[in-house]
Amino acid sequence: MTSLTRHQFDSPTCSCQAISEFAKAHIACGALALERANIRSVVANVENPAVPQSRSYRLDPARFAGLRRRMIIGVAIVGPLMLAGIWYLDGRFESKHRLFDFVFLPLMLVWVSYRSIQRERRKWDALVLELSDACLIRRLPDFPPLDMVPNAVTTIVESSRGINIQTNSRLKTLFVSNGLLDYDDFRSRLAAWAPTARVVQATPSVRASITAVASVLWCILMFGGPLYLMYTPYRELVLPLGIGLVIGLVATILYYQGSPNMPSSAKYGLWVLLLLPLLAIITRLY
Repeated sequence: MTSLTRHQFDSPTCSCQAISEFAKAHIACGALALERANIRSVVANVENPAVPQSRSYRLDPARFAGLRRRMIIGVAIVGPLMLAGIWYLDGRFESKHRLFDFVFLPLMLVWVSYRSIQRERRKWDALVLELSDACLIRRLPDFPPLDMVPNAVTTIVESSRGINIQTNSRLKTLFVSNGLLDYDDFRSRLAAWAPTARVVQATPSVRASITAVASVLWCILMFGGPLYLMYTPYRELVLPLGIGLVIGLVATILYYQGSPNMPSSAKYGLWVLLLLPLLAIITRLY
């Protein structure tokens, strides 16, 4: 800072210059102090986990191998059971199994499984999670954006495979795999982002088991029902069961139309499934 001497104050010109320099120095010191305070404030916010900064997260490409392995194991278990059921029903009404049963059905199963794994790989590589103080947004091609606000999150369920984020809307849920890059950072920021949400560990429960079994049985009914209509010897049951299947499929499709976890391209393609019971009814009755 410029020092003011007695001689400078005695000279009118010098005194004006000295006062001007003093004022400039004082203002500069004040601006510097304010700038340092702002820097300290920003640093404090970055270091404070209770104030999540806006950040994007992606899945680790190397961790997709675990999901692919689980999908292959699932196909290896469910596929033979499905083929055995088709062969059993077909064998009850035909003495000889057709080439379609033993060749084309297994090839179709392998092809569909391969395409499913490829589709999941594209989703794995394209998934983006954006976490800010205002909302959590999931961006994924062919899916509508899924956004959550902190006060809508009710429960955060942690498991060995990742985090399931539940909201006050039954269809608005988000599962975040532990294959996320910087998964621990996302986990800690999520807890600070939604402080009112319950954080619980996933444990087996009777209710969850009943729900899972009911979902599997419903899928078997909706997709296996048309197959039963094609082979049942009780023709009088074809029409009432077929109408019931059509109503059940319509209700299921309408229920999932508003789900952000349903691909946009599949929302209209699902209506094609109504042809399965309709064709079974027409084939057996006419």
